[in-house]
Amino acid sequence: MYREKRAVSLVILTLFVYASTIFLDYNSFVLPFPIFDFILIILAIQFAVWNFKDLITFRKWYYYVYMVALIFKLLMNPILWGFLLDELEMESFLNKDYLDYFKLFYSLICICVFVCWSYVEKLKMSLLWVSVISIIQVFGLFELSYAGMFIGYGLFAGYVLFQRPRNSLSFILVIHGTLDLLSLSMLMLS
Repeated sequence: MYREKRAVSLVILTLFVYASTIFLDYNSFVLPFPIFDFILIILAIQFAVWNFKDLITFRKWYYYVYMVALIFKLLMNPILWGFLLDELEMESFLNKDYLDYFKLFYSLICICVFVCWSYVEKLKMSLLWVSVISIIQVFGLFELSYAGMFIGYGLFAGYVLFQRPRNSLSFILVIHGTLDLLSLSMLMLS
């Protein structure tokens, strides 16, 4: 079993145990979805360390684009800004459009990740799949359909796994898609 596969399994198992203990104590199913972004960036850095040779020789250059997308995803996280800013600064920050710009850049870079990953890994990427995933990601920019921000990576992860890649970096897509879908389910429940 790949190290990456074990790391993904460990994260999912830990979240399952956490949710089960909360369910047993309070009879409600709750996951700590705001910290998923931090978990994801830590895993992405760990995967980069494990695959250092591929990244340093730029054979897997799309991973750099993916890391930029994760940075913008982290910049959209309210826990990060709550930790860095006090109450008045946070109120002023939320009244400005910074989060909307981060969301826009995240969506555009996600589309670039889908295309770059497919190109480098020589996936049988049809124009239909690129279009569908990109349209879902763009619809996620609007308030009425914000669920698209969470569904895009889940679809792309399923597509990559369906093609059975020989790349250990593809496991980060699995955990990204899983965490996004779990976040969406928690947001829909509240």
